[in-house]
Amino acid sequence: MLTIQVARTPSTLPFPNAVRSLWTVLYFAPADRGCTHDRVVGMGFADDAESTEMREFSKRGNDSTLQQWQKHFQ
Repeated sequence: MLTIQVARTPSTLPFPNAVRSLWTVLYFAPADRGCTHDRVVGMGFADDAESTEMREFSKRGNDSTLQQWQKHFQ
């Protein structure tokens, strides 16, 4: 398990308030045939508009990151 929180918000991130309360937790578990099952959980999202947009932004970013990991480790 790996837990990440943004320490310094990039100046280009369009969600400066929402990112402050977020945590990302990555879980890694063995899977069949020597593979690893990865699970990414975003925590700390609120119900306001900025947090909702940040959630969608994070989903796309996480999908992209996991695809890059898959290519790298194949």
